[in-house]
Amino acid sequence: MTLPADAHVHSEWSWDTGGPSSPAHGTMQRTCERAVGIGLPALVFSEHVDFDDAWRALPEDFPPSCSPFIDADGYLVAPVLDVEGYFDSIERCRYQFPDLQILTGVELGQPHLFEKHARRLLDLACLDRVNGSLHTLPFGEDRAEPVSLFRLLPPDDVIWAYLDEVP
Repeated sequence: MTLPADAHVHSEWSWDTGGPSSPAHGTMQRTCERAVGIGLPALVFSEHVDFDDAWRALPEDFPPSCSPFIDADGYLVAPVLDVEGYFDSIERCRYQFPDLQILTGVELGQPHLFEKHARRLLDLACLDRVNGSLHTLPFGEDRAEPVSLFRLLPPDDVIWAYLDEVP
């Protein structure tokens, strides 16, 4: 049996994994080693790119590795993707694992709100894949994770907020 590619992989370059200095989380290199070991033909490293400055973060909805990114006022402040470090790591892994197809990508949070921000950060056209994610929905003056909203609001309100948000 041939395994399919894994088209949505985060590594140390995504803020929600603990970052490049966190040995407890997956790195590109370890992910590639594992992919080769189990026979995956390809990976797409789709790192988080988020710019939402009104992201209300309820700590119980985030893993402990995200706590450094929740400020004193309870907002998630995601660091900007280190584009140069990310592409350097991609090239090192491509060299080290020549039989594994390694593709580039991002998971762009709220693309309908922050596409211009993302285009200032990097050339989206140079990526193999751009995933759009709806990580937050309106919540009063702020925005919050749908998982948080399902605990705070009637489910129908959350579903309609989601449908209203999608352009």
